[in-house]
Amino acid sequence: DSNGALYDKDKTFLHFVPSNIGSSFYIPDTVTGMQVGTFDDCKELTKLVLSTAMSSVPFESLPVFHTFLTIEVPAGNKHFSSHNGILYDRTMSKLIFCPRGFSGAYEVPGNVVTIGDKAFAKCKGLSSVSFPDSVSSIGFDAFRDCSGMTQVTFGSGLQTIGTAAFEGT
Repeated sequence: DSNGALYDKDKTFLHFVPSNIGSSFYIPDTVTGMQVGTFDDCKELTKLVLSTAMSSVPFESLPVFHTFLTIEVPAGNKHFSSHNGILYDRTMSKLIFCPRGFSGAYEVPGNVVTIGDKAFAKCKGLSSVSFPDSVSSIGFDAFRDCSGMTQVTFGSGLQTIGTAAFEGT
């Protein structure tokens, strides 16, 4: 690829993105999945735009640097969506991943039922989170090491909190 990214021969799977990619990366619409560690060297990346064809996003493939601010999903994607730079499943019933550079208070949207495993882990700038009554489950390590968080407000629907969900917070 002209930007140095490494794909399979059909350009349907993204294997690696080099550190000199810059602040934004747009995954081509032919790509349906990506390798664990794809963005491990991309410390300057602040914005990632998924492809319309993307159907698999392993947590370990996403950037975990505190400079990473936003994920965008094109409207045509059938598996994922984004809202305010945060990654959700298509129906926004599961919050999958918050970029580690997020800062401030966060109010989870009212249709979210599940907060995914490690969804906010190491979001050191997250100051507070408020859950609507619709949230019934918070995954393991979901808010682990969110050292800046000083307030959590739970909704009435919460039934399950995963192991170490708030450890180090």
